Amino acid sequence: MAVINLAEKRNIAVKQFSRAEIASTTLFNGARTRHQVAGKVAESLAALRSRLPKPQKIWVGERSAMRLFCAAACVLAYFDLDGQV
Repeated sequence: MAVINLAEKRNIAVKQFSRAEIASTTLFNGARTRHQVAGKVAESLAALRSRLPKPQKIWVGERSAMRLFCAAACVLAYFDLDGQV
């Protein structure tokens, strides 16, 4: 929320997507888990393939690299949902 507030104070447009909206895009269609979404991102962006973490085990916390894939998924969804890709 702090990032959104800061962006709005600086008159930067903010666009938010729900998980369902991201999952509904053509690129992520069929991806149900965060790791599946990250895999689709890695398929689309070769520069990130080597950073794709292994699937998360229940007893291990989420890898910090997943944040990068979540951010990339939002960018790719933005262009897909706005029809710019």
